[in-house]
Amino acid sequence: MARGLIAAIAMLAVSTAHAERRVALVIGVSRYEHVPALKNSLNDEADMAAALRDIGFDVTEIRDPDQKAMSDGIATFSRKLPGTDVAAFYYSGHAIQIGERNFLIPRDADLELPSDVALRTLDLNAVIAGMESSARVRIILLDACRDNPFQGLAGMRSIATRGLQPIQSGVGTFVAFATAPGSTAADGDGRNSPFARALLKYIRMPGLEMNQVLRNVRADVYAATAGRQVPWDHSSLIGELVLVPQGAPAEPKVASLTVPATPAAPPAPAPASPGSAAGAPAVEPAERSTNTDTRPGAVASPSSEPQPIATDDAYALYGKKPGAKAFAVSANGYYGMATSSPSANKATLVSLYWCNRRSGSICRLKKIQNSSTLETYDRFDRLSAAALTKLAGAAPGGDPAGEGIDSHVRNPSNLHPEPYHGLTPLTAPGAERITTVGLVKMMNGADKPVLIDVGGWNAEHDTLPGAYWFQGAGVVTPKADEMAKISDLLSRLLGSLLGDKERPVVFFCTGRDCWLSHNATMRAVASGYKRVYWYRGGVDAWRAARLPLVRSVQHAQIN
Repeated sequence: MARGLIAAIAMLAVSTAHAERRVALVIGVSRYEHVPALKNSLNDEADMAAALRDIGFDVTEIRDPDQKAMSDGIATFSRKLPGTDVAAFYYSGHAIQIGERNFLIPRDADLELPSDVALRTLDLNAVIAGMESSARVRIILLDACRDNPFQGLAGMRSIATRGLQPIQSGVGTFVAFATAPGSTAADGDGRNSPFARALLKYIRMPGLEMNQVLRNVRADVYAATAGRQVPWDHSSLIGELVLVPQGAPAEPKVASLTVPATPAAPPAPAPASPGSAAGAPAVEPAERSTNTDTRPGAVASPSSEPQPIATDDAYALYGKKPGAKAFAVSANGYYGMATSSPSANKATLVSLYWCNRRSGSICRLKKIQNSSTLETYDRFDRLSAAALTKLAGAAPGGDPAGEGIDSHVRNPSNLHPEPYHGLTPLTAPGAERITTVGLVKMMNGADKPVLIDVGGWNAEHDTLPGAYWFQGAGVVTPKADEMAKISDLLSRLLGSLLGDKERPVVFFCTGRDCWLSHNATMRAVASGYKRVYWYRGGVDAWRAARLPLVRSVQHAQIN
């Protein structure tokens, strides 16, 4: 997830076919001796190895290895790494998590107790550490998030049964998971898994930056699995990684890497706000004062806002707290917690705010009070996927809900304060206004936009399928430091979704008489995003065009 920092530093291209060394290790495990086989792992391995060779990697393949063969293969790969510009690791097979570590399972692993895992599997952290010590840029691709195959054994029931843990990586590492942490990925009904099939489609495309590759993969897998599987990525790249240069032939032999000439230090975090007229969360509950924790798992946030305690410890503490409370988590392992709040709604806003601020990415509410809310997000994903399928055949026309009416309002030079619901201009400075017809066409095309709902509601509402609800993104406050923090957090959250500033992003809210979306659009333009669209018609026009809507879920609290 390339940060907004990239636009502020000089960029240096360092690629040619002869100047760059690229090596890859590809492992596929299918015919397990003690658990059911996986149908597609070896197909995924063979096809991915071929794809990486096509784009100029020196590939080492390991197929159906036992523990010794897997360890020997890693050692052979490690000897190739010194002096490498780009190193890639792809794994298709079973893997399990214990605590905060992930373990790859070789063909002959026979696990009866948790203590067997370290002795009979391969620690993924060790693989990544070896790559980070030798290769300048690392790509980790993990199609290994299936159910724990040993979960039926009595001695293994204490081990998590679903998915993998997020990975904390050093600068220059890009990690992609076949699905979200804690979730499972499908093996697939065809030749390849849904994740591998999408990767194979995009990884050889000229001109695609690695974050963009994964965004396209995410969209394909989301649609192919009806929203049940959503690939995630974690990136600490500080430049753009383009594996196949624009204009290269269909099966190129070169890669392109762009890195900053001089890395810049991240900006210092702004001090905690005492609150704002718009109701910004003031501080997290008292647990926040314990931010000197340095145990494994108590990691520093991309925003330099330290976590008070490890996420697992915070969640255990949350369960013991009385009163109004909420807990939010991000895909890259950060959390936000609110307890002893005046209301469940206030707790929700505070927990999301701190999760977004620490992680620099979208978050999901895990619990409100003692009730799990993750099913709400799963339902949103499923219904969005179904709605997007219906949208493929839609052909709206006309001017639904009068989205093109000129109210003869001049564009302001500054953001528009309250009241937010009132007559708006036809355009937003620096952005392109998009109509319902144009948005449907874009959503059905190859260059799919990210949709950002900035509605000011405090409850679920109808929204466009797949839209991320960022409450507070268009709010205006009288204090300059609070305005700066809102703009900064919005920019970082957009960076986590878009990856680069060339990806299209569309802002909307209720309809044409909503200044919140106009303000958020202007903030995105000011942050340097190049393809910003304002959907003036919003939910009203979408509904009037009889296009499918879904019930929203909140992904961010900006203020």
